Amino acid sequence: MNESKIVTIDVGFPALGRIFTEMERLGISRNFDRQLDTASLPFIDVVIIGAWWPEATLVASTLRDRYKKRVWVLWASPLLQAELSVAEIDYLPWIKRLIKEETIEYVLTGSQEMVEYFGERSRFIKYPLSMKPLPRIDAQMGHAGLFGPIHYRKNILHQLMALSKDFTIHTGPIDGAYKNFAQSLGVRLIEHPWLPEEEFYKLVASMEFGLQCSVPGVESFSYTVYDFLQMDRPVISTVEWLQENWSGFRYPDIRSAIERLRKEPREKYHYRRMAEKMLVEHNEGFRKTIADLYNSPAIH
Repeated sequence: MNESKIVTIDVGFPALGRIFTEMERLGISRNFDRQLDTASLPFIDVVIIGAWWPEATLVASTLRDRYKKRVWVLWASPLLQAELSVAEIDYLPWIKRLIKEETIEYVLTGSQEMVEYFGERSRFIKYPLSMKPLPRIDAQMGHAGLFGPIHYRKNILHQLMALSKDFTIHTGPIDGAYKNFAQSLGVRLIEHPWLPEEEFYKLVASMEFGLQCSVPGVESFSYTVYDFLQMDRPVISTVEWLQENWSGFRYPDIRSAIERLRKEPREKYHYRRMAEKMLVEHNEGFRKTIADLYNSPAIH
């Protein structure tokens, strides 16, 4: 398998863009931003399309029928999250139809539910990872990081109410309605613009802990959780894959988790080592899945 033979198309979804960037770092593929360079098509075997959008059907059909390329789709959202989005739930039948018509060869997904939904032409993947240098920054007590997507599907209200006036919460760009709600609770909220990678990881490393508490069932893998762990910071999370695959303490609420973190802090680099193990497991599994599919006979 040669990286020049597999390309990805990033159409602007942050989570998918991160996956494609990590794939490129691992030497698995080359990423194109929104538009594929058609001059490269003679040298390409597989095109992986990120998520779906109305014009994607025409793109996939053209790549398959005119250029004879193998077309795969990377779908990141679990079924419940898709059901909460009008656009996403409408796209799912399109993808299933294109699988049946053999326009789409495989769907890659981090959700076991979506594997069941798409059927035998779907494959479960553990998302690829990379490790950043650990900055020499001490954590600021009373500062929590909430850097994942901030919208109604992620249950930010629960997190804000739990922390109330006792914490300063650092976020990425946040919707005005949620910002007003936080202010009405007396939450100290610091909204950060889009940060360069080095600055972002320094900010993560300076947090007392990270938060990723979503509505149950709307998360598969969370890069936000991984980023806190690799910066050696603890995470309070409801993400199912973390509970199922990595040992940790369970608590009835965020307050109880914070109390435990403060009373019994883990030794230095505990969370960093956890991220290192995660990286090895994920990358080995991801490489094998991509290689197995690439080396399998093409579907005609």
